[in-house]
Amino acid sequence: MRTRPLLLSLALAALLPATSAHATVHVVNQTGLSFVPANLTIAGGDTVRWVWSAGIHTVTNGTGLTDPGLGTLFDASLTTTSRTFQFRFTATGVVPYLCRPHATLGMVGTVTVRAPTGVDVTPATAPVIFGNTPNPFNPNTRIEFIVPALGERVAVRLQVLDARGRVVRTLVCGDLAPGRQSAVWDGREEGGRFAASGVYACRLQAGGRATVRTMTLIK
Repeated sequence: MRTRPLLLSLALAALLPATSAHATVHVVNQTGLSFVPANLTIAGGDTVRWVWSAGIHTVTNGTGLTDPGLGTLFDASLTTTSRTFQFRFTATGVVPYLCRPHATLGMVGTVTVRAPTGVDVTPATAPVIFGNTPNPFNPNTRIEFIVPALGERVAVRLQVLDARGRVVRTLVCGDLAPGRQSAVWDGREEGGRFAASGVYACRLQAGGRATVRTMTLIK
């Protein structure tokens, strides 16, 4: 799986209080060239433990080997001498990860972190993109995101970019209330023409900070 440098990764900004009373350890097994389960949904404060079985692998956050954010959250070996690795997730969002030697062979996964039931979440101080549904999509997709709690209204810009960094469509440009918001992209460029199939970046800017996630348009 290849991802161009523009197509970043990862927005973990809604900090959660410690929730040790409710924390759970989830196990992901390395089986051949796969993580099992590859896609995991957990609550904030939970821990994920990756368990080695054979070979030389890593557990590295990122969307692909060319992701500029590769390994900025965790980057651990999973080998005969490092048979387990665990990480406690304390912020909501979707965290993609991969095995460095075998990412191009499809050895990738995601951890989706939800707010634990009954626990108050500290308001986000940075923009967060939860992702888009469906993904891949044709032609419509809904993008869920969080506007940080920086005032009663916050200047927000949500844009779709192609692999060269060109702005394909501006979906939001204005002041929004803090909290969870959404926008729909109908697969069209600014001029109304349908965009070509491919991987696009969705960039959210607010409060002087930005975050980017990828989405795939198919036809």
